[in-house]
Amino acid sequence: MPKINLKLAFMLSVIVFTACVTVNIYFPAAEVRQAAEEIAKDVRGLESSQDPADTGAGEPQSFLNFIGTAYAQQELAISNATIRQIKERMKARYTQLAPFLKQGVIGESAKGLLVIRDTGSINLKARAEVKRLVSAENSDRTALYSAVSKALNIPGSELAKVREIFAKEWQKTAPEGTWIEPESGKWKQI
Repeated sequence: MPKINLKLAFMLSVIVFTACVTVNIYFPAAEVRQAAEEIAKDVRGLESSQDPADTGAGEPQSFLNFIGTAYAQQELAISNATIRQIKERMKARYTQLAPFLKQGVIGESAKGLLVIRDTGSINLKARAEVKRLVSAENSDRTALYSAVSKALNIPGSELAKVREIFAKEWQKTAPEGTWIEPESGKWKQI
């Protein structure tokens, strides 16, 4: 009898161990992508991808209410006081950053941060200003990625994926003349 219990205990422990090892963590890429798109467009003063003129003619009103409620709930998940404060600082700073992006002085990296590319065309005072702006922006971007990850319950080990998704959105919304670093690593000017 004890041998059977020992075998049963061993098999149960193997099953439990295997079940624990094969647990997959869900990464909400679509939610991060939507947050990145909305935040990048908001910071840069671009129109949202959602068309306010779209009233959904021909769809039952109850369906529209359901969609509106679902969207509002998702919006609350990715917007909190911390995220709003960071976005406001970034929006205020963008008006100062935009000329340097357009001139190619600053570039958008594949890691979701700004990089100083070429300061040869600006004077010493402007160089100091660029360094200050880039440092402040990168600090806020890093805090933003952490705050979005926290709001969506994404573990810290997945922060690099959040940064990559945001990097693509920053590059997509960058003004003409900006240098971007695609995933290939070869910089190009848009």
